[in-house]
Amino acid sequence: MKFFSIDEDTMNALMELISDAYVEACNIQDNGSVQFYAYLLGELENAKYVGDSTPLSKDEEIKMKKIERYLRMLQKGLQDPKNKKENEKRRKFARDIINPKQDKKEKEEVIEIKEIRPYFSDNMPLDRIESILQGMTNLSNYEKYEIYQAERDKREEGYSLDEMCKDIGIKRPRKNKS
Repeated sequence: MKFFSIDEDTMNALMELISDAYVEACNIQDNGSVQFYAYLLGELENAKYVGDSTPLSKDEEIKMKKIERYLRMLQKGLQDPKNKKENEKRRKFARDIINPKQDKKEKEEVIEIKEIRPYFSDNMPLDRIESILQGMTNLSNYEKYEIYQAERDKREEGYSLDEMCKDIGIKRPRKNKS
């Protein structure tokens, strides 16, 4: 069984909503619904207090107020369930809570990938790395060679070519990207 915790405002709104549904079920003498709503009220009344939390952020607070407003709309809808205009308004409001519309000014963040480097595990043999690099079409031969050299240097004891050149003061030429 899963357990959920909800905030005090949502708990109060649920209690009011189910209480009103209970009263309406009693008025129309729907014994099945009366029993169900009585069970739900009993469960909510016996819910355990789990503690306080940090205050909500501004966005979370806005979303919680929207949910509370929706629950109140739902409660009002129980009084007149055949009002199609109000029902549609409530559904649209609920859809907007679930999938808020982004402002036209807000653009989605686009991440540009400039370089893709393969990852090789430490226990992969060098001949396998070589065959993988040969099959890659997004890298130039020079880039493939550089990657292979770096992997080979990591696996062999001693200095890498870059380290040796640095020790003796030689600057290695780098490929310019256009």
